[in-house]
Amino acid sequence: MMCFRSVAEKFVTTNIFSLAFAYTPTKSKVTASTIARIHKVLKCAFGRAKVWGYTKINPTLGATLPKENPKERAVWSDAEALEAIRICDNPTLKLCLYLALGCSMRLGEILGLQWDNVYLDCSEPYLKIDKELQRCSNSSIEALEKVNRSTIILKFPVIMPKKATTTVVLKAPKTESSKRNVYLPRAVAEELLKMKENQKQNKALLANEYHEYNLVVAKVNGMPYELRTIDKMFYKFIEEKSLRPVVFHSLRHSSTSLKLKLSKGNIKAVQGDTGHAEARMVTDTYAHSFDDDRKLIAQEMDSGFFDKVTDDTGASVLDDATLAKLKVLIKQNPELIRNLIETT
Repeated sequence: MMCFRSVAEKFVTTNIFSLAFAYTPTKSKVTASTIARIHKVLKCAFGRAKVWGYTKINPTLGATLPKENPKERAVWSDAEALEAIRICDNPTLKLCLYLALGCSMRLGEILGLQWDNVYLDCSEPYLKIDKELQRCSNSSIEALEKVNRSTIILKFPVIMPKKATTTVVLKAPKTESSKRNVYLPRAVAEELLKMKENQKQNKALLANEYHEYNLVVAKVNGMPYELRTIDKMFYKFIEEKSLRPVVFHSLRHSSTSLKLKLSKGNIKAVQGDTGHAEARMVTDTYAHSFDDDRKLIAQEMDSGFFDKVTDDTGASVLDDATLAKLKVLIKQNPELIRNLIETT
C-alpha cells in the first residue's frame, strides 16, 4: 500500500502547479475569500515541498492578498423571529423554525434528526445531534467507501437509479464538535410532541405505504425532505407573509445571538448548543447586535454613567466669592447651619 508521504509527494510534484496556474478565462471574478482559501492550500503544499527538499523557498510566504469585505448576513431580530413563528401555519416549516431558533441547529441537522435521538420523557428533555442529511455525489461516496473513510449511515432510495448521479444520505457531521446534546425549551418539546402525534396518524392511514425512517421532519409518507425543498418553503413563506428576506441559516445566527444575551455572555454554554469547535466562532460570526439593543445600551450609559456627571460637578462649582458670602451668612445666622444638619 502506498504510504501517505508517497501520495503527498506525488501530489506536490505533479499537481501543485496545475492547481496554482490552471485557469479558464470567464466573465466572473474570483472573490477575495476564494483567493485566500487557494493561498492557504498552496502555502501548506509548498511548505511540505520545502521540508521534503523539492524547493528551497516557499514562494507563497509574504504574498499580499486582496482585502476581504464580507457582506453581513441579514438576520431577523427577536421580534421578527417571534412574529414568523406566530404566523407560520405550515406544521413542517414551523417545527423547523422552532428547532433552528430554539436549538441552534443547521438545516441538515434538523432534516437528519431521528426520533431515537429525541428524549422527551426525562426531567430535562433534550435531543442528541450526531448526523445530518445531505445530497452527495455517487462518485464521492464510492471513492470514500473504497478507502474505508465513508461516513454514510444510511442511503435513501433513488427515484431514477439509471440517471442519478447523486444520492440523499444520512451521514456523520463533518467535525466531532458538531456531535452534541441540546436541552429543549418547553415550547420546542411541545412542537415535537405535536409532530409525533401527526406522524402516528399518517402511519395509521398509509399502513404499508408509509416509509419508516424514523425521521422527525418527514413527508406524509415518511420520506425525507431535502434542504432545497425546505429552503423553497421558507422563501415562499417570507414572500406570502411580507417578512424581511433572510436565508434559513440566518435563524441559527438569530438563535446564537439571543442565547448570548439571555445567558449574559456565557460563550461556552452557547458554544455547547451550536457545536462549534472554537468559542471565537460564536462571537465573531454569530453575535449580531440590533438597533433596539444598541438604543438600550445608550439609555443605560445615561442612567449608569453620564447622569452622575451633573451630580458630581454640581457640588464643585462654588467660586471664592460665593464661599465668602456663605461664611458671612452662617455667622449672621448660626441657627441656619444647625437646621441644615438636622434636616439632612
